[in-house]
Amino acid sequence: MLKLAACIGNQFDLRTLAIVSEQSETETAASLWKALQEGLVLPTTEVYKFFQYNGHDSDSNPLNCNVQVPIYKFLHDRVQQAAYSLIPGEQKQFTHLKIGQLLLQNTSESQQEERIFEIVSQLNRGILLITQPTERQQLAQLNLNAGRKAKEATAYVAAIHYFYSGMQLLPINSWEIAYELCGQIFDDQLDLAYAVIDGIKARGEKGNYSTKRIKFNSNDSG
Repeated sequence: MLKLAACIGNQFDLRTLAIVSEQSETETAASLWKALQEGLVLPTTEVYKFFQYNGHDSDSNPLNCNVQVPIYKFLHDRVQQAAYSLIPGEQKQFTHLKIGQLLLQNTSESQQEERIFEIVSQLNRGILLITQPTERQQLAQLNLNAGRKAKEATAYVAAIHYFYSGMQLLPINSWEIAYELCGQIFDDQLDLAYAVIDGIKARGEKGNYSTKRIKFNSNDSG
């Protein structure tokens, strides 16, 4: 359980961990109990007690009762890293991909935008394992959505990463078979480049700046 939690991050909520562990919330809370007792994981609020006390009833689902979702955090970054290191190297990409797929499957379209960074970051870490063209195109669209959200938040470095990942997911003939998606990613990259340049000008920064620092073409890296 801690290995999956470590894949999510230093802080995680019970609902997400239940989804990726494919267990009920109460079963997941019960699985975390030993780590809580040992102080490896800490609850951020007292809400977790409600789930622990109901742990004997694995069929119950407190989240349907408008109960606040418990949030936990690792005692220290090193504890998270230690738990993460227990996952064999060859399984890490598969684990992240599986987590991303489960999150995507269990997130409604209305909630997808809210969790887009979380979902895409997991899927991207397993990107080399995605070989089906339809799945790669779906992830390219998700990266476009994430890039746009990051750009709106002026998180330009993250936006560059998402847009570039989206282009890399498309095939060499992407302009022929996925013209609209390819064009959208390209246009958003271009808009981002102008936004970065405008931001630099607004701050009065001097020096050479080239939009070549942002990769626009899907096949630049071969």
